[in-house]
Amino acid sequence: MIQHRPETRRKKAANKGRRTEDSRTGEGIRAMAGSRAIVSPMKRIPAAPPLRVPMKLAASPWLCLMDDFATEEECAAVLALYGDEAWIEAHADHYGWDHAGFAAEVAADADALLAALAWRMENAMGAATEGCRTLRLRYYGEGEGHRLHGDAYEFEGLRLARTALLYLMDTEAGGETRFPYSLPVPLAIAPRRGRLVVWSSTLPDASEDPASRHDAAPVLSGAKASLLAFTYLLPMRHADLPTDPPACSEGSQVVTVPAL
Repeated sequence: MIQHRPETRRKKAANKGRRTEDSRTGEGIRAMAGSRAIVSPMKRIPAAPPLRVPMKLAASPWLCLMDDFATEEECAAVLALYGDEAWIEAHADHYGWDHAGFAAEVAADADALLAALAWRMENAMGAATEGCRTLRLRYYGEGEGHRLHGDAYEFEGLRLARTALLYLMDTEAGGETRFPYSLPVPLAIAPRRGRLVVWSSTLPDASEDPASRHDAAPVLSGAKASLLAFTYLLPMRHADLPTDPPACSEGSQVVTVPAL
């Protein structure tokens, strides 16, 4: 489990120039996340029973879900890596606690399992990134969540086109990934170990898709951990992204995600 608490980070602040800190309490984060206007009612995708086949959940944004994308053993191994402070110190580009809990980002080739997961997640997104291939862990304790935001970030002439989010653990209550403006209905997706959610953040002209804005509901009981991968593309390439559900890897097999 993630044990890197903020007080430990402050003692080692000189070691990593890009470490982030935030002293806000869980109560403050809960209030911040809860204050965002969320369209109601939402269609909730529960943690159980699992979806036996991958599904496309929304027309806008392009959004698909697949359960059992990663095994219990794979999820546990990823958590063990990110929970090892010495490993994080050696491999993380940046890490620490911020307004949304703990985050750490590493190169996908830092570990063989991470490299394999990154390839599978990228395949599920339907396009290879033109930027650096990294994986970001997000960990939320009770009361922690993430405010409403969009993912259409820019970096060195590239724009974030698609995001893949893999849940690494079950969460007792709360922690849903919510898309309040998705069409045809708003969605709230419950965390489930091994569940992958992939979505587009942009329109074909590379402008932000307003329907892709999302938040992470505060964790009410237990904890939540997820691993994220990103596809960055030149703006001119966003129009080339597949609009049909992509193929995703399942071990050595290739599974085609059916349409709605």
